[in-house]
Amino acid sequence: IPVKDIARECDCGNYRKVMDFLGKTSPDFIVTGTSLDDFTERYLWKASEELHIKSFAILDQWMNLGIRFSEYTYAQAGVYERQRKHCYLPYRICVMDRLAEEILIKEGIEKTRIAVTGQPHFDTVFETYQKAEASYPGDCLNIVFVSEPILQDYDGNDMENSYWGYNEKSIFFHLYDCLKTMAVHTSKNIRIILRPHPRENVEAWFEVTNPLENENIRIIIDRGNDSFSVLKSADIVCGMSSMFLLEAVICGKPILSIEIG
Repeated sequence: IPVKDIARECDCGNYRKVMDFLGKTSPDFIVTGTSLDDFTERYLWKASEELHIKSFAILDQWMNLGIRFSEYTYAQAGVYERQRKHCYLPYRICVMDRLAEEILIKEGIEKTRIAVTGQPHFDTVFETYQKAEASYPGDCLNIVFVSEPILQDYDGNDMENSYWGYNEKSIFFHLYDCLKTMAVHTSKNIRIILRPHPRENVEAWFEVTNPLENENIRIIIDRGNDSFSVLKSADIVCGMSSMFLLEAVICGKPILSIEIG
């Protein structure tokens, strides 16, 4: 099957360039994901509408749905909440279930644009987990912390605190402080397996964790191991609102969603 990389074919940050690309390639239809900050999909939907090409956007989670079809980025979530306008809409939005459909309708998107199609990825999660081999032994309490790039997405403008009330580092410190207290009352040492988001700067996490010294707690920043191998090792998975938490539930792991603030 011939494949073209749109990022190499045109400037995806320029609407006219995206329009020209679609005009030249003349696809029968378009299938995309959705993004909070990258406008490539939004420009594709808008251009395809003008060119009378049907476009389909596939959602895979329940967070920040409406803003993905607006003119705003994640850092402008507060503005979006005050004026929910959806300037970029595909022909159909494919969602996982009725809950996602209800959320979009409450956000102001017409029901006729929404199709409940399920989420094939979830069907394979447990099967993949069963085949995985643990990345870490059970000699310690393995606490997996799943990070998210909140500070990066808000670009240091303090919106992460004024709007959400927390960020990935503040939550990590809350968790670490609790584990320090717990370490005194358990015979096992604690291993924190910190999983940075793919868009995060790993070096920034080393700057956070290197000064933390505790003879009963070891911190490992893990980006290299397969996520299901890490999950296989976990005694509990902690995070904020990452999709990884949902995958952990499907695999029968206890989770803790921490949103202090």
